[in-house]
Amino acid sequence: MEAAQQKAVAVYPSLEAGRMQVQQGQQLSTIPASHPKANLFISGEEFDFADNRGIQSLVIQQNFNLPKTTKVLRQFYSAQTQVAQAQLALSEREINGAVAMAYFDLLYYQQKQTIIQRQATLYQDFEQLSQQLFKAGETGKIPLMTAQSKRQATDLSIQQATADYQIMLRQFNRWMLSDTLFAPSEVTLPPPEESATIDIEQHPQLQVLQQREQLAAAQVAVIKSQNNPQLNTGFRLQTVNGQFPFYGFQLGVNLPLFTKATQRKAEAATLNIAINKAQSTATRLQLENNYQQLSLQMKRQQETMQTLQGILIPQAEEQQQVLLEAFQQGEATYFEYVQRIELLIKYRFQYLDALYQYHFANNQMRYLLVD
Repeated sequence: MEAAQQKAVAVYPSLEAGRMQVQQGQQLSTIPASHPKANLFISGEEFDFADNRGIQSLVIQQNFNLPKTTKVLRQFYSAQTQVAQAQLALSEREINGAVAMAYFDLLYYQQKQTIIQRQATLYQDFEQLSQQLFKAGETGKIPLMTAQSKRQATDLSIQQATADYQIMLRQFNRWMLSDTLFAPSEVTLPPPEESATIDIEQHPQLQVLQQREQLAAAQVAVIKSQNNPQLNTGFRLQTVNGQFPFYGFQLGVNLPLFTKATQRKAEAATLNIAINKAQSTATRLQLENNYQQLSLQMKRQQETMQTLQGILIPQAEEQQQVLLEAFQQGEATYFEYVQRIELLIKYRFQYLDALYQYHFANNQMRYLLVD
């Protein structure tokens, strides 16, 4: 299963897109300082066309953002990268959980085939015994007809189980995007194992929300940085009363006069921080609640399996064997024997279903927790 998960994580398109988003964010977080466009223009002062008097200037003007503004922007891009990384970790976890569940589905249908085949063997033996007793005149035709009917119905169940297994096999391989069908090395669902302790605070779903909270804070800082002052610089190459060259310069600060709109935008963006905090709290509560429910579900399934495996299935197997001998000796009816076969198969399917539900809950706990 681990090999299938690794392959799915390596080739699944949505994860590849997530990795590119992380790479994009990393590149943006290291960009050099950006500044407004430079202004290049010609100006004239006290200019007299007749006497060619006055001042003509070729001016280049450039405003510079302060280092604080550039730092805030880089922090914003860094926060975007952290969100992308957290989202990628969550997506990988979801893919791993889906692959694991597809793997357990495959083993379930494979084990179901085994149970039905064992059922078919019991009915085949019953049919052969009924045939022998009928020929010997020790029983009527009804037991033989019943055995043949049960065996034919089981043959149909085997065909259906085989078709279900092939469907599950293709769904399992769909996650690996391969034309080659990979089959599991195991043939049965693994026995129950001790569930791992889950650190709710480290769950990727919470990590995504926490990173979004930091991104919202960084976005507020970017909006507020629009009111930061800018350094204003300029250089002039001049002609004065026909004489050339003269030089001039300017140095100043651009200050925002109207900041109310920017403040309103920052206040609105601040609400995103509170929204993400509320979502984190709600998600944490849901994770803890689901963890408790899944733990109880796993415990209940374990108790069911213990009863079936330790008591009911051994009893049914013994009763089936005893009734087979009793039927052969004429001390039990065919109906009693068929009932014991059906009861035994019922218990085996109940054990398989309980084991599957255990792994389903364990998989939800380990990978997903929140639907």
